[in-house]
Amino acid sequence: TKHGIDGGIRWSIARTREASSDAMRNDALALLDIALEHGTTVFETKTGYGLDVVTELRLLQIAATLDHPIQVIPTYLGAHVVPADYADRRNEYIDLVISMIHRVRPHCEWFDVWCDPIAFTADETRRMALAALAAGMKIRLHADQTGSSGAVGLGVELGARSVDHLEYISDADLVRLGQSDTVATILPAVTFHMLEGGPHVGPWCRRIIDSGSIVALATDYNPGTCPTISMQMVMQCAARVYRMSYAESWNAATCNAAASLDLNGVVGCLVPGARADIVVWNAAEHGQVINRFGHNQVDQVFVGGQRRVASGQRVNRATSPN
Repeated sequence: TKHGIDGGIRWSIARTREASSDAMRNDALALLDIALEHGTTVFETKTGYGLDVVTELRLLQIAATLDHPIQVIPTYLGAHVVPADYADRRNEYIDLVISMIHRVRPHCEWFDVWCDPIAFTADETRRMALAALAAGMKIRLHADQTGSSGAVGLGVELGARSVDHLEYISDADLVRLGQSDTVATILPAVTFHMLEGGPHVGPWCRRIIDSGSIVALATDYNPGTCPTISMQMVMQCAARVYRMSYAESWNAATCNAAASLDLNGVVGCLVPGARADIVVWNAAEHGQVINRFGHNQVDQVFVGGQRRVASGQRVNRATSPN
């Protein structure tokens, strides 16, 4: 439920504030191992589970010190929800988020806000996003997940690189999105895990694709609404829940996902000049990776030309080539 999502975030905030940096770092490395074994070589991670100065900065510092083959790109999500200790002081918390921008800027270049009926309004989002843009940060938004709030249109107006979720995008905002370079990042494993699928979700996804929008896929990995870190699972859900074709799913999980992080031509594609991030699959052709579900179909993973996952072996974090 909408209230359940909000409550789950608050539960995770409490656990995060209590956890030691070493414990969180070890957990992160273990999760990155799993992601790499399943074929992921670039990983965006968000803060937003501290929502105080100390913990938000600690999360960014942990992200910066993860010694792992996967490229980790941190995003400051101080505007996830209004924390319980600011429940009656929304404006004060928004001021705190803005005041932290100069402190987080050395650690990350991305700024995110959950613009949604159960989080922040479009006006509040605009105020925070403009402050981040003025500091030289790039914008992405959690947009219209539980209801229509004008978040997608605002994201396009602000030049957001990505708007994520979009379950309640309005018709007018869909037109704006299709005419923009803002990436529509959709999250089929969330729909699957939350049992929100139904006859409406296939046409909803098709309308986004047919609008001309740049569509990307992501896990939205988190303990509440999407506990899978496998992009194979995400593509498999996209085909089954959203009725995306195999080709559409591959395109959305690779080059369009790279575009959402301003990595066009760097990763997510096999072209001259791109980084040699390559996955070798134990499959006869690309459709089998999506058609077969329930097991990992990766045979080998190369990051920057170095083999990091070898056939039948686990992740190699060492820096020397194999």
